[in-house]
Amino acid sequence: MISDVIRAAVPILAALMVVASQNAYGDDGTHSATTMLAHSDDDAWSFRVAPYVWATALNGDIGVDGIKSHVNASLGEVVDHVDGGAMLTAEARYGRWGLITDFIYADLADRKFYDAGLIESVKLHVTQYIWSQAGAYRAYQNRNTWLDLLAGFRLVSMDQTLSVTARDPFAANGDVSDSVGLDRTWIDPIIGIRSAVEILDGWAIRTEGDIGGFDANSKFTWQAFAALGYDATEATRVLVGYRGLGYNHDRDGFTYDTVMHGPMVGVGVGF
Repeated sequence: MISDVIRAAVPILAALMVVASQNAYGDDGTHSATTMLAHSDDDAWSFRVAPYVWATALNGDIGVDGIKSHVNASLGEVVDHVDGGAMLTAEARYGRWGLITDFIYADLADRKFYDAGLIESVKLHVTQYIWSQAGAYRAYQNRNTWLDLLAGFRLVSMDQTLSVTARDPFAANGDVSDSVGLDRTWIDPIIGIRSAVEILDGWAIRTEGDIGGFDANSKFTWQAFAALGYDATEATRVLVGYRGLGYNHDRDGFTYDTVMHGPMVGVGVGF
């Protein structure tokens, strides 16, 4: 009975995990998907807040208690499971130093029905939070280029509720239902680099990448981001790009070995 439930639930879990951006890290898609050529001022603070959207596809393996399912979900398949979500990144800078934070919330649900067998239906509800925090140091800057070194962490928290309805000819209504919860939270160190190069007046190319895990909790995690940014106004910037995020996490009976990737757009306001 337990193995049947797990086998039925793993494909649903695999589909639901697609939007986990785990880091939409913000300025980088990890950190703020919207900071362009903000030149440093040693005597003043500067701030930027940027809501964004990252539409992801998912490829990889997800498993519970050794039972794994391979998933290859497109953007459209992911959207069908989204009940709600929010993505926001923010950055504070003072001179060459910066503090970047990125927060992702996703609420997903799916239900599968089975025509034969003991299990009639399986419903899975997943709430996921991804929080990335990093310090930044401006290692290089000239009139139209800058480069930052990054170090921080990425935290992932998942709250999953699995509801199962089984056929029971002895029950009054012909079936019985039960539910079980599963929580997973882990944190990994990350190091990275990001840069911006102005190509035309008001236009810049942004790149960013990080690696982490190092067996702290995950064996390995990585992220890469490239985008074209435009200064719509003196205080408003728009960034459109593509981002990928990979995880190799296998601990306490939970396997999450995936690559998420897709287009991303953000609008940042500075003050």
